[in-house]
Amino acid sequence: MRKNKKKVRLYLTVDRELHAQLVKNAKSDFMKVATWTTQFLMKSLSQNNSDCLTLKTDGTM
Repeated sequence: MRKNKKKVRLYLTVDRELHAQLVKNAKSDFMKVATWTTQFLMKSLSQNNSDCLTLKTDGTM
């Protein structure tokens, strides 16, 4: 049983150039690619809260 039920697994298909960039950034931060990508996406979503896909039109989640 999962400890954190709020997370789900997501499989992405990206082109080789984007993958190479993700690997480069993750290696520079001494992290796994999946961990780095997750943190990048979560950081980006929290900074751009108005562009968040989970927001309703009235600004609530």
